[in-house]
Amino acid sequence: MTTKEKILTKALQQFNEEGTEVITTRHIAKALDISQGNLHYHYPTKDVVILMLFQQFLNEFEAVAVDAPTTLKANKSLLSQLESKFLVMYNFRFLMKDNDVIWRRLPNIKVALLALFEQDKTAFQSILEQSLKEGLFKKSIENEDLSRIANQYLFSLTSWLTAMEYFPISSHPAKTFAQMAIQNFVPYLNKKEAAKWGGLLAVDPK
Repeated sequence: MTTKEKILTKALQQFNEEGTEVITTRHIAKALDISQGNLHYHYPTKDVVILMLFQQFLNEFEAVAVDAPTTLKANKSLLSQLESKFLVMYNFRFLMKDNDVIWRRLPNIKVALLALFEQDKTAFQSILEQSLKEGLFKKSIENEDLSRIANQYLFSLTSWLTAMEYFPISSHPAKTFAQMAIQNFVPYLNKKEAAKWGGLLAVDPK
């Protein structure tokens, strides 16, 4: 691992554990037993470090989103993909937990993050719409209901990292909260599909 890679790895760890307001480049350099000047040779400011980590986050999140399922019938694939998305978010959780601080310092991150999540919500709504065409929802469900479900999904996606402290969980937070996000739409499915999802979600994701 190069010095540049070590700096980003250590910065990610410290930002996740202590927050971006607390951790400075001096803390990162000290933890790596290198001079602050050496760190600044690679990354002139803490903001540059944050930007580089944000780009890593984007790359990993977008890689997970490739080849997304097109229907809720692909329940195992959809759940696996959502768990992977939540895991990427957990691994870069400081970006969401410190978003008020980061967005003030680096407004371009706010723009990019909001666009990413809006794109993900739109993709999820497309899955819902295809599933409605395939008859997977209750007969009473209409397109406007799908918009509400997609908004619930977006809310879960963007809020779970700050909410997880309030929930006692026994398994990895990414898996637990991915399942909770899925549970938002299960009551809208027809009896057969709801039973399939219910059986899948009943498995303890250890």
